[in-house]
Amino acid sequence: MKITLLSPYFPYPRRGKFYGVERYTENLAIGLKNLGNDVKIVTTYWNGGKRYDNYKGIKILRILDTGAIFKEFQILDTLNYITYGLNLLRKKNFKFYRDSDVILLNTPMLFTWFFKIIKIPVIPIFHHFL
Repeated sequence: MKITLLSPYFPYPRRGKFYGVERYTENLAIGLKNLGNDVKIVTTYWNGGKRYDNYKGIKILRILDTGAIFKEFQILDTLNYITYGLNLLRKKNFKFYRDSDVILLNTPMLFTWFFKIIKIPVIPIFHHFL
């Protein structure tokens, strides 16, 4: 099965923003990969890294959000989710995960209607929201 995890916080190449979400996303991705699934992660640049990366056989795409531009301005946190969601829909980013059988949404996002239109099931799995 082709599974894409959407999470603004992934702990590679370094940890340190939301430890619980990072650890949860990492363990979920590795567990799904170990079960024989093709796993992809779409995350942000908050912790550095390259646009396209690979972590333990898991393909990673990093996209821009306002957090990558304005760094530690916490007042813009909500705006980060909006820009992350909008950038997911850009054609060049959508190409990365368009063949997904299912999308696991690790954070609340405004634009999930898009996935319904393109007929990719979305499963929200986030365990808390700040």
